[in-house]
Amino acid sequence: MTVSNSLQGSDAVMETDARSAFSASVGRDILAGLAGVAVAVGCLLIPLVHLVTGPLAPLIGGWFAGTRVRARVGDGLIIGATIGICLALLVGALGEALGFLLRQPTVQTAVPAIAGFVLLYGVLMGMLGAILGGHLERGEGARRTAGHRHEP
Repeated sequence: MTVSNSLQGSDAVMETDARSAFSASVGRDILAGLAGVAVAVGCLLIPLVHLVTGPLAPLIGGWFAGTRVRARVGDGLIIGATIGICLALLVGALGEALGFLLRQPTVQTAVPAIAGFVLLYGVLMGMLGAILGGHLERGEGARRTAGHRHEP
């Protein structure tokens, strides 16, 4: 075995380790995003309070998920996408079921536009919440406001 073969073997091992670490990170972010969806749906279910928490539900869910994984920007994108996609699918399914039960074609034609808005809103708000939650959970905001002091 030559030195170059040995180096190629170690490069392959490092590449495999990097792939598995990336896969684990994405899986962790998706699970955190699903927890964020649960929090967002919970914000909608609480009587009386949902008038305030309803519009902020993806942000609150993203915040919850972002603090759990100490999300950075890439993590926040995955978490936000998970929240947005799940909420859009939920709204789309509920809208289609309502249109079918009421036998109103106008409801069924409006569902894709509403689900599209929910997708965009959910992704952006979930991502923002996750990034802010992760940023503060890592303590970066406190270090910057404390005059660049590094605490142990």
